[in-house]
Amino acid sequence: MRGPDGIKVYIVNHYGYKRHIFNPAIFNMYGHFKWDQIRSVDQKTLDALKISDLYRADGDTRVFSLYELDETKGLAQKRWLSVTPEKFTALGYAWNQVFIINAKERDYYQEGSPITDSEELRVPTAQEIVEGSLVKTANDPTVYYITNTGLKKRILNAAVFNSYSANRWENIKTVEQGVLDAYSTVTVIKLSTSTKAYLLEGNTKRWIKTGDTFARLGLDWAKVTAVNQTEFSAYTEGAPIE
Repeated sequence: MRGPDGIKVYIVNHYGYKRHIFNPAIFNMYGHFKWDQIRSVDQKTLDALKISDLYRADGDTRVFSLYELDETKGLAQKRWLSVTPEKFTALGYAWNQVFIINAKERDYYQEGSPITDSEELRVPTAQEIVEGSLVKTANDPTVYYITNTGLKKRILNAAVFNSYSANRWENIKTVEQGVLDAYSTVTVIKLSTSTKAYLLEGNTKRWIKTGDTFARLGLDWAKVTAVNQTEFSAYTEGAPIE
């Protein structure tokens, strides 16, 4: 299936989890996949399905977590979750979210270091999440950046992630959903070289034309988050808010 963007393709398992088919090369590794059989669904239907980034190859018991580094270049990294079954479930993962793939797809991805040491595996508490942290939950590969105002900023894609030199994929921490939910989400951004503030609506940014409009919306200037050009451009430009 694919959502209203008409681009990203997902496969859904019997347990209500979806996984992103990384690129056409991956799609074509499966002879039973047919491009003309992809079903288009609305955003509500797509969002109702939990997303998973966990995989294992048929005949291989190792479970990998996949990080999409650069979709445009076909780059992704897999990291083996070298943990006991008890630790796996303690971290909030479910066996039903592990997709079975073929060996060709498994070997297609770059191999990163196994996730093994206790520091990586321990689920951080809210007190341990500080400014500059990169976080995600076990059931969703979406990565968030914790800002200096204590907000969480969704990172739209790998290009945005890589546009900040301080970001490292290996520094992403898996947190419990309750920890993530404790942080309010960034709703207003501005380009770091500009004073114009933009309200975020999904993947769309809308210029807030006046200070009066900003006040009418009940927004806080202290919570406007500055972003770089790559991140700013990743949002579609919507109609200005008068």
